[in-house]
Amino acid sequence: MSTSTTKTKNSKSKKPSATAGRSTKKAVEQVKSAAVNAKQTAIESAENIAEAAVEQTRNSAEQVAASGKNQTEDIIRSISRAIDAGRASLENDGMNKTASYARLAADGLGKAANEVDKIDTRNLASRAESIVRENPMLTFGTLALAGFAVATALKNNSQS
Repeated sequence: MSTSTTKTKNSKSKKPSATAGRSTKKAVEQVKSAAVNAKQTAIESAENIAEAAVEQTRNSAEQVAASGKNQTEDIIRSISRAIDAGRASLENDGMNKTASYARLAADGLGKAANEVDKIDTRNLASRAESIVRENPMLTFGTLALAGFAVATALKNNSQS
């Protein structure tokens, strides 16, 4: 083979190599760009999921708080009525001093029920959310302990 043929072969082999190098660089840049886009998409998706979970939790907490508030108010009013009925019986039996204490207790419970009725459950949910955000480790620890307690109770209950 002559030297001119060797030179031609070498120059031809360099061209594909340079083109391959540019193609590789371009492919690497495309992969990097795709990775950055995927990362950003994943972050945005995670943020959206977290926001939806927070909103759903807030709504559930508000519903539970409202239900608990109503039940608490009903129980307090029932106790107040029961004490007032006992007061009337005490007055009929001539125990006026004891009846006056029962009246004070019934009135106090009536006022307590009115205060429970005034509670804004949305404010309670916001306060709970801020406590969770300010103390995430305390919240996690408390929930873990509660979970262990419930699991233990269920385990003991199933063994009985």
